[in-house]
Amino acid sequence: MLELQSTTLSSLGTAIIAMIIVCILFVGDSAIVFWVVFTMISMDIGIAGFLSLWGADLDPTTVVNILMSIGLCIDFATHVGYRIYRSDCIDPDERISDALGAIGWPVVQGGVSTFLAIIVMMLVPSHVVRMFARTSILVVVTGLFHGVIILPVIIRSFASNPAESVKAIR
Repeated sequence: MLELQSTTLSSLGTAIIAMIIVCILFVGDSAIVFWVVFTMISMDIGIAGFLSLWGADLDPTTVVNILMSIGLCIDFATHVGYRIYRSDCIDPDERISDALGAIGWPVVQGGVSTFLAIIVMMLVPSHVVRMFARTSILVVVTGLFHGVIILPVIIRSFASNPAESVKAIR
């Protein structure tokens, strides 16, 4: 069990570093990358916490599911963060409104369709399939919450006036 814990932590660290590198390459803005990574870590902590509350043990199935979820965790937040960064609007409220207007609904549609596809798997009487479904549902729900609500609020909170927000966001 101790070896599984250390392997899990090192694998999580490697996956998070890989996601940071990918995010830096594709987003290109350090402030947005910072907040996207912050939300990704928050999502991972939330997923681990909920799995613990659900009584999930740290077994190979759970570890693989958590590792696979890291990519999807960052997906929602990266799309929204990138759109906020690329917005042509100057006012921070308009930037966030523009981003959510352009990408918010497609992100929600993607999350809901993934949720609906996975929820059916909860009916399968298999530990592996149910753990995959639980983890995936947690990833989708926390990913949508962080990407569509938390990330825009955080970015807006750190942009106190329009002049500062352009520097902070760009």
